[in-house]
Amino acid sequence: MFEDVSVEVILSNHKSSRFHPKTGILQGSVLSPYLYSVYINSLPNFLRPASLVDTDFNDPLIVAPKLNCLLYADDVVLIADADSLQSLLSKCEEHSLSLGYRWNPKKCVVVDPSPTRQKYYLYNSELPSEDYFPYPGIPIKPGGIIDKSALLQQNINKALGTMRQLVTLGVNKNGLDYLLSTRFYAQIVRPQLEYGLAITTFNLREIQALENCQSQCIRQIFGGRPFTSTKVMLHLANLPNMKDRISILQTQFLFRTSSLPDDALLTKLLPYIQSERISKWSQLSRSPFWTSISNEHLETMSHKNFIRKRRQFLIDNHRSKLQEKHTKLLSHCRNDLIVDPILRIPMTKNERSRCVRWRLGWLPLGKPQACPFHPNELFTRQHSFSCLDMHNRLQMPKSIDDPLSYLLNLLPPTLHTRKARQSIDAWLIRWPFICAILLEMDYLAHSQFPEASTHLGEPFVKHLHYIQQKFSDS
Repeated sequence: MFEDVSVEVILSNHKSSRFHPKTGILQGSVLSPYLYSVYINSLPNFLRPASLVDTDFNDPLIVAPKLNCLLYADDVVLIADADSLQSLLSKCEEHSLSLGYRWNPKKCVVVDPSPTRQKYYLYNSELPSEDYFPYPGIPIKPGGIIDKSALLQQNINKALGTMRQLVTLGVNKNGLDYLLSTRFYAQIVRPQLEYGLAITTFNLREIQALENCQSQCIRQIFGGRPFTSTKVMLHLANLPNMKDRISILQTQFLFRTSSLPDDALLTKLLPYIQSERISKWSQLSRSPFWTSISNEHLETMSHKNFIRKRRQFLIDNHRSKLQEKHTKLLSHCRNDLIVDPILRIPMTKNERSRCVRWRLGWLPLGKPQACPFHPNELFTRQHSFSCLDMHNRLQMPKSIDDPLSYLLNLLPPTLHTRKARQSIDAWLIRWPFICAILLEMDYLAHSQFPEASTHLGEPFVKHLHYIQQKFSDS
């Protein structure tokens, strides 16, 4: 594969002499996986006691001995009883020698459930025994069972480790803005937390451990004490809780099986797996999302229709959450499952922080202080409505309990629709008042009075003028 290639190695500022490889492939070459598949493709047939035919899948007792290996890229698993495993290892050794490649015994592990473990050898090297082994990346115990506790701890450790790195890069309450930080979490951290959850079932205690991990990451972005609720934070960023995510991931896995090719291993085994009451399939099929769509014709359901069902599942769950205890702040947020516009629209860092803190119910100094205008009363969220004359200043009727949250819920997600553009004139008046009220709350909490300013809400006001001018010229 090499032609006129020279290589030198630099180590501790010392350079080796050049050498010229004649065989092999550079690491990262696109040819590597292709040539590996050519080499390894004959291994399964070589290991089987007899050829595998379609009729074998009709009888599990016939097909089981023939499914004695699993291959995923360069990860290979041998499945055998204690008496047959050494024979399979010898065949693997023979196969490698015949094709000119070599296994690495140091990277091999025997997962043996028997208390008196035998010794197994590859190239005359004894293979170590372990209680579990990750394949690929999922801890597998003896008997081919997923080690849930090890998987959970592994995922949590990885997610928290990655989040700690991102915090140092600005993904924190004092760094990047909330929307960008939550997207970093959703794209980088959460996939590590969710790895393997689609094929595993969990009890309430295990789900709570995942919820706690996600909450810990979200608090790094929005701030808050160790036990501060993250329900509103997740809703602002349109991020579901881990319980809903697990149900969605499991259902997506089950749904994809309906479109697998006919010769896929899972497709061949499905009739047997689905008939067993205690199989992993039957456990996954109890997922709340899956039970809500399992009565439909999944074979003909389009991907778009599945996405609509998934959204409806999240909407129904959000409505259920609003009926639970301690959801008053969540009920004051918008009901739409979208990223809250207060994370999107142009505004200064302080203005956005005040909007978010109002949503979260956080007062500027934490605990309520005495009101400068009414010394006998504490400056609470409820007191601020009358003290700052919110209803009159925002031109809202008294029947609305929280006029500030009500108006924030009316913020348009986009200004590119005709209906949203028709509200621009109203927002040019309302938005500076909203920013002024939130600013006054900050000052009054510190027993100070803000100075008059004509620049409140300026970034969003300028954006509104720009959109108004843009569409008036077109």
